Amino acid sequence: MVSNKRKRAFTLVEILLGLTLLAIFLGTASISIPKALAKERFEKGMSRAVARLSLAQEVMLDYGSDVEVVFSFREDGEGIEIELKPLKPLSEALLTHLNRSSHVEEIVSGRFDETPLPFTLFFDGTVGATPAGVLSLEGKRGNSGELTLRGFPSEIKRGSYAISETEIGTYPEALLPPS
Repeated sequence: MVSNKRKRAFTLVEILLGLTLLAIFLGTASISIPKALAKERFEKGMSRAVARLSLAQEVMLDYGSDVEVVFSFREDGEGIEIELKPLKPLSEALLTHLNRSSHVEEIVSGRFDETPLPFTLFFDGTVGATPAGVLSLEGKRGNSGELTLRGFPSEIKRGSYAISETEIGTYPEALLPPS
């Protein structure tokens, strides 16, 4: 037997309460979205900095060329420039590839150890030495991150980590302080 009773409709108070809860939820979500976007843009900028330094290291190792990596402020004030300058003549196509996207808008300041922007990192192709120190970068909305450069051909990556005993045995000269 099927009941002929009508299903009760929502009252105006219930509808308003539901809309209020929905508005509160959407308002809370909209506050956190800009922060998440800023963090994502900063992470992208950090990845670009890692890629630029890795590219400088590859040019140093593959072509035996000394490479200067110049970190400087952009002229328009929007972010920084990370420019690669090989000191050995290379093909025009390779030079175009090296500096095709050297600006990083997401990062606004940085320092290498105690040296603030602008600064130059030197990758020595004759002996295969890379700069040793900590590169700290800061974003537009207070985001910050570090890249650890260990002073010899090794992976350039985020954060800081200890040098293994194998690396100390393989590259003892790289662990000496610069003179």
